[in-house]
Amino acid sequence: MQHPELKDGEVFIGNREFHQQTPAIPDDLASLKTLRIGHKAYDINDRALISDIRPLIISKAELPAYNAIREAQFQAIKKGR
Repeated sequence: MQHPELKDGEVFIGNREFHQQTPAIPDDLASLKTLRIGHKAYDINDRALISDIRPLIISKAELPAYNAIREAQFQAIKKGR
């Protein structure tokens, strides 16, 4: 499934739960200049999720930077930090 809120040149990177009225860019992804928070999240069966869960979307050009952030987080977990 391609997320219905994607614009040309964008990629869906996952859903995240937000408890505040106006969701803020997650601190761990703040360096991504094209990151935006979508309006409606869906599960793998295309069913809408509860309103506290929102999709995260970035430019395809920033996908390597996103992958580097996640890899660094994974390595830190492996090292117990």
